[in-house]
Amino acid sequence: MKKGTKQYLVAFSVILLFLAGLTISHWYNRESTLLDVLGVESTKIVAPSICDANDCTNTEVTLAPEQVETAMQLFSQTKIKKLHGRSSIQNAYARFFFETEQGYRYELLLASKEVLINHLNDNKWYVYDISSPNDDLETLMKAFVSN
Repeated sequence: MKKGTKQYLVAFSVILLFLAGLTISHWYNRESTLLDVLGVESTKIVAPSICDANDCTNTEVTLAPEQVETAMQLFSQTKIKKLHGRSSIQNAYARFFFETEQGYRYELLLASKEVLINHLNDNKWYVYDISSPNDDLETLMKAFVSN
């Protein structure tokens, strides 16, 4: 192999590795909406309820379909990014529980700057940073709990 060809091959390999790393990094750290991450439609949700994050025993409220639809609209506007290290949620204000028609159960622990999504069937949970805080979402969820 000629010396020039070998240098081009090495340079090409380095560029490919860099692009692959950049692509993986972008995919791994991509921003999404809360609704996209959940991957559910409001019409496919059964048994939705919400409670105060610190006292579900005395504050749990079952939500009406219209309330779920409003929450899902706000979920579609709330941008989140997955935190890859385990994190504790600070200042949580509500727990939102629901089940899908297929029997998948979820819990969302909502805080002003973070959300924990708990896949109750699989006992897996992930923490997401809310990159576009939505005051309307927090106001709505607190109103649901107080009613």
